[in-house]
Amino acid sequence: MAVLEKAITLLPADQARSRANTWITLGMAYLKQHVFAKARSAFLQAERIATGGNIRIIQVESRLGQGRVALAEGLALQAQAYFVSSLDMARRIHEESLAAEALYGISEAQRQTGNVEEALATLNRALLLGETLRTSLHDDSSRVSYFSVRQDWFDTAMLSALQLGDTSGAFHYAERARAQAMRDALVAGALARDTSALAPASWLTIPPTGDLQRRIPENVQVLEYRVTADTLLLWLLESDKVRMRRIAITAAALEDTVQQFLQSVGATAYDDFRRRCKDNLALVYFQNQRLGKILFRILLEPIARELVKEKHLYIIPDAGLHLIPWGALVDAEDKFFGASHAWAKAPSLTILASESTSHAHPPINAASQLLMVAGEWASTTKQKHSLQGMFKNFALLHEARASFENVQQALAAGADIGYFSVRAVADMHQPWNSYMELAGEQAESRWQPRKAYVRELSAWDFSKIHLLILNACETASGKIERGEGGMSMARFFTRALVPHVVASLWQNDDHISAQIVNEFMRGLQQEQDMIYGLRQATRRCIEELQRDYHYPLPYFWAVFALHEVDFSNSTHPKFN
Repeated sequence: MAVLEKAITLLPADQARSRANTWITLGMAYLKQHVFAKARSAFLQAERIATGGNIRIIQVESRLGQGRVALAEGLALQAQAYFVSSLDMARRIHEESLAAEALYGISEAQRQTGNVEEALATLNRALLLGETLRTSLHDDSSRVSYFSVRQDWFDTAMLSALQLGDTSGAFHYAERARAQAMRDALVAGALARDTSALAPASWLTIPPTGDLQRRIPENVQVLEYRVTADTLLLWLLESDKVRMRRIAITAAALEDTVQQFLQSVGATAYDDFRRRCKDNLALVYFQNQRLGKILFRILLEPIARELVKEKHLYIIPDAGLHLIPWGALVDAEDKFFGASHAWAKAPSLTILASESTSHAHPPINAASQLLMVAGEWASTTKQKHSLQGMFKNFALLHEARASFENVQQALAAGADIGYFSVRAVADMHQPWNSYMELAGEQAESRWQPRKAYVRELSAWDFSKIHLLILNACETASGKIERGEGGMSMARFFTRALVPHVVASLWQNDDHISAQIVNEFMRGLQQEQDMIYGLRQATRRCIEELQRDYHYPLPYFWAVFALHEVDFSNSTHPKFN
């Protein structure tokens, strides 16, 4: 703040816009520090300069700032007057984003006076305006950023709806708050396939909760989470009922527990995990069990009695919950959740239930075309012989043959299943820089890996792939964007119109992961359901590790997550 104050004194008097903007920035800094008198003074200075220079945008921003100060001081009526004035000015200069901010401020003032119902109605107007503005942005990253900074508004709307006793309404706001960039991509893909199928206006519409429920198949349960600053909300939905639970835990405490669990599993601090396993395998296992129980008590125990083992469970996580290996959570009877329940991850119920995300693909069976792309792994030759025996139409691009050109040509030829057994690295800060390794120049006779970045893969056509299996490190991990979720490679492939993606959460063990994939594939070629099939492969791995090593560490068997964007996997279950 001292730097900003100094900067104001150094700015020439004729640079009115820069001086006013600096006062706005200084006012916001004082407001964050709860120095209200100085914050108000800074906003008044900005307004004086903006009025003198007829800089109307900054006039609105300074009024908004003064309204926020009044709110922070508990002066609701004064705050509302500032926000109403800001709204009028913003509309006159056609600044819709500032108008949305003013409406949000009015809503907060109304809430402060105890008028929750009117506040929620006003907030809904702000959200509708914000959603319209988001869709008007052409750049994908801009839409994601804009959506992220509006997430607190959705939290306020959800909690207000609950305060009014409207559980379904709260869920509706939760749906509006998630994965809209992915929904944009999927709807755009549907329009590209059939220009008469949907009107662009439908991009903005989230169906009512009841309509979404009616699209849930009878053999399905949907478990959706929302992490707010001071509470965790979860909904369990079926075609005919909604159950909601509210868990008193702060976002910071939940994130800390998640990170401890991930470290115990081996998803983070991998070298330390290996050292601890070498020193005392039993201790690592039981520490993981203890933390798995803690997370189970928080995330699943409140709804555990309503979960039906015979049904598919679609888990829609939020915040850091995207990185959890849900199958490794441990119930009160010391049993792994993944051994008893068949589950998959999904971005939102709206996406799952949308006709725009449905894909016309033949069922996976022994006649399906399987394309395997493999790097320099010792397990590849053995796995090749195993998969050749399962699928009549099997193709392998191995080491030097796994070049960019060859893989693209093989994808264009129309494989039903793509299986990548390669090295991959997730960039947890810049998702577009995540990559997997393919071969370099096609003419090379030996393996010389080259990074295939997500930004390059975005130009490839994966739309013919029904199922993509990524036996590749960290392909289910990535930067967490508020509202959008985990920006992983798996997410990229689902956005690229692959309806079913199996991906790895961490640096997995190649040999055991290959065994899990083989078992999963064996079920597929017998027309086994994917969700149940992955559970079956997981259970087989747990049993073998228990038999051979006594301690079935989740690091080995809980690495894979199935990512779904529609209910096609659940319409006709074939698992026996």
